[in-house]
Amino acid sequence: MTRTHLFAASTCAILIAAAFMASCASTPPEQDKRVSASDIERSRRLLGIVQEINAKAIDSYSAQFTVEGIFGKNKFNSIGEALYNRNPRMARYTFFDIVFKSPLTILVQDGNSLKLYFPAEKTLYLDSVETISLKNYAAVDIDFALIYPFAAGRIPLLDGYTIKQGLIEENDRDRCYLLIENKDYFQTISFKNDLPDRILFISKSSGKKTEFYLEKPRREGGALFYRKIRMLAPDSGGRLSFSFSEIRYSVRMDASSVLKINLGKGAKIVNVQ
Repeated sequence: MTRTHLFAASTCAILIAAAFMASCASTPPEQDKRVSASDIERSRRLLGIVQEINAKAIDSYSAQFTVEGIFGKNKFNSIGEALYNRNPRMARYTFFDIVFKSPLTILVQDGNSLKLYFPAEKTLYLDSVETISLKNYAAVDIDFALIYPFAAGRIPLLDGYTIKQGLIEENDRDRCYLLIENKDYFQTISFKNDLPDRILFISKSSGKKTEFYLEKPRREGGALFYRKIRMLAPDSGGRLSFSFSEIRYSVRMDASSVLKINLGKGAKIVNVQ
């Protein structure tokens, strides 16, 4: 790589981190934040932190959750129950109306297969983790692959990524950034005291940003679980906030109850795949 190309790559990386800090800044905007490039050893160490978190992710859990937010004219405000099991891979997320406590949506995963049931519509959709498009079901235009790892207690990493740059905030040496990319996205992971707390994705094709704030981390048995995750879509003004409570680890799962969906009489089944 020529010196010109190295300078261009470093400049691009710093601009991405600057955009990240501008959108996620928790300090007054007048404070001047500067970053400097770190060596490849630090970048690999930061990546190793994420890989270790993912390797030690919880095997199973149950939890209560609340979700609220807004996308365009659509507002979200519901409560729910979560069940997740890593091996064999199965999960169940039930969303309830916050007032009447009636089920709004039931999402079931069995391996790569997904089932989404909407009781009010009496419609069951058959989909897959590999092909699902969230905007088919809600006013949320986000790549499913970017958010699903959070449900499994993992930090999302782009498929087929390469390390682009590591950066250090000069006025706060405990704040570091890892920049990676693949053919579709740039991803910046921000670390405070070696703990990931913010993530930014930028689409290479559209330039759209999706930000995640990882809050209220909880460690147990080496596993790390964020009890609150906030998502922002600055370009559309959309935002979502998930909060987990009553979390229980290492829960034994009964596949027959986790995967079963009781369909209403006359329910329609739609194969989306």
